Amino acid sequence: MFSRSKFLEVSGGTIPVGKGILFCGPDSYAVMYPVEKGSLMNVVAIKRISTDTAASEFASLQHETNWTQPVTTETMLSDFEAWGEPIKNLLRHIEKPERWALYDHLPAPTYVKGRVALMGDAAHATTPHQGQGAGMAFEDSFILSTILGKILNEPGSISEAENNKSEMLCGKIESCFRAYDEVRRPRTQAVTRTSREMGELLGFAGEGTGRNLAKMKVNFDTRMNWIWDVDLLGEVEKGVKIAKRELNSML
Repeated sequence: MFSRSKFLEVSGGTIPVGKGILFCGPDSYAVMYPVEKGSLMNVVAIKRISTDTAASEFASLQHETNWTQPVTTETMLSDFEAWGEPIKNLLRHIEKPERWALYDHLPAPTYVKGRVALMGDAAHATTPHQGQGAGMAFEDSFILSTILGKILNEPGSISEAENNKSEMLCGKIESCFRAYDEVRRPRTQAVTRTSREMGELLGFAGEGTGRNLAKMKVNFDTRMNWIWDVDLLGEVEKGVKIAKRELNSML
């Protein structure tokens, strides 16, 4: 984090401070954006490491549980040695440089088991390249809570005179959970997959785009539409129908 004045001083006033800015480079990119109503600028630089490099350079860290590690300024600058002076100067002025490992979650076969359901990063942790991790967690909670509310708060097709109310309640909850899984898993796993692709695109390593800026622009102009334009209420209704179908099959 840089104060607005420090950011302008260090960058020589060459980078706007009123909006988010993204810079792309070979196997790397840098993103910076205002926070705290513009009083601070957040700066993050991402370096894409090849599989071969990771296997050799980070072999000693494969069992490390701490994903954040301090690094020297020299190490940080070596990852961005081909970059322009304003970016490198910003990196030089990071007081305590740290390297954060970026991971995503392998596609899970299910997010639920009985009356246990996983949401957010526990179910589908993603890399930050599309900025959708927290948003997917919000969607998860909205979809699951609304399905539960609609199913548990209406009489439904199962008689309220059932002798074993506890067993019936468990059946309703499990049906809601399975509906949540069926609705949410394809979307969230697609977000995880396309986020990884986005990291490759930003580092000029995207399949079919490479360093072609015109092709990159076409991709960026449309790639997020399916994420942003989702009908969440329609997704809820889909989940409710699935849950009711499962409940009816219990009769």
